[in-house]
Amino acid sequence: MSIELLVTGANCKPVLPALSRHFTVHFLPDAPDQEAMLNDVCANVRAIVTSGTYGASRAFIERFPRLEILCCFGAGFDSVDCDAVRDHNLVFTHAAGTNAEGVADLVFAHILACARRIPMVDQHVRSGRYATEGRVALRHTIHEKRLGIIGLGAIGSRVAKRATGFDMEIAYTGPNRKDVCHAYYDDVVSLASFADILVATCPGGPATRGRVGADVLSALGPDGIFVNVARASVVDGDALIKALQDGVINAAGLDLFDGQPTPPPALAALDNVVLSPHIGGRCVESFENGATQLVENLTNHFAGRPVVSPIPGFDQRGAPVL
Repeated sequence: MSIELLVTGANCKPVLPALSRHFTVHFLPDAPDQEAMLNDVCANVRAIVTSGTYGASRAFIERFPRLEILCCFGAGFDSVDCDAVRDHNLVFTHAAGTNAEGVADLVFAHILACARRIPMVDQHVRSGRYATEGRVALRHTIHEKRLGIIGLGAIGSRVAKRATGFDMEIAYTGPNRKDVCHAYYDDVVSLASFADILVATCPGGPATRGRVGADVLSALGPDGIFVNVARASVVDGDALIKALQDGVINAAGLDLFDGQPTPPPALAALDNVVLSPHIGGRCVESFENGATQLVENLTNHFAGRPVVSPIPGFDQRGAPVL
């Protein structure tokens, strides 16, 4: 009898064909009555596929008495109740590193768009103002600027690699020093004081909530650019809006923001902000890599083999690694 699994996130739909080759798949977003579907399948589901966006609460996890493994399609897992995962001794995986190249690409798209005000100058041309008013004000290049990275993991390390092509001086902060040649700072304020461009690539969750606040933005300074491809929770959204309004920093590029998908009106009104709809990992390659890793995690688990990308801090059966 085929193993039954539940897919809860609409953004997981592209992986359904790959999963269906190995498992009986229940796709919750397509159910006309989701509660009825859950009642019908909960007794037999042994695996759940979710994402950092949809997550899984304790109450949700506890609906599935045979649940063995919970997989996040994507790198993020901050909306999953990790204590419930431990308490129920679940295997816990994510799509580690599968979207890193795409997100790192987007970081530099945002950096360049902010530095050269690409959305604004695009409108300058389209509106006819170029013909009547001429070219726009001079802007700075990003060549040889100082780049600070909050979180030098899979994404942050690839951002650093791209930065070398712009001859940037690179520094970072995070919970642990890495075996790299870049300078390490113990805290974000010190890193921001060093940086011309500050990029957040760290995980979300309680440990990083509000890490970029008024003090960090003030340290970054009036020529500084801030880019967030981490989580909206990493930033004090009100402090960021005020810093942009008051010229405390020069510009910001945000792939995530408070109130997503609808940005705060005060943020949307600013012309020194570049917004994108959480597309960092939305690349064909990222989805293909993530689907391959997801299927491997699930097939390995049900064949009695170790999963390939357990969540950091969890072993194969959910217990915390000491």
